[in-house]
Amino acid sequence: MLLGRKDPDQGISHCSQGALRVGGQAVIEGVMMRAPKSMAIAVRRPSGEIVVKRKGLHLFSEKHRLSKLPLVRGVMTLLSALVLGIQALNFSANQALAEGRRKRIPGH
Repeated sequence: MLLGRKDPDQGISHCSQGALRVGGQAVIEGVMMRAPKSMAIAVRRPSGEIVVKRKGLHLFSEKHRLSKLPLVRGVMTLLSALVLGIQALNFSANQALAEGRRKRIPGH
């Protein structure tokens, strides 16, 4: 990226069905990747094990005609990204915390 210009193929993976838009976000000891219809979170536990959570997405924009309006679409996209990001961070924090609790509690 030079002087704020984006590469036209940035964020697009080419596959046999055409271009696939994929984005990601760092989480605690891992990464969350999001495609248009699904997301996955991969987190490394303190023991070294990698835990993966997959989830299909059902977006508001596919269900309602109001979401076709530019301002509404932008707000809904922002809110859905915020919610998915918080869910991913909570999942990764719980994985790190659960492993720490097992070490401190005898018999678990």
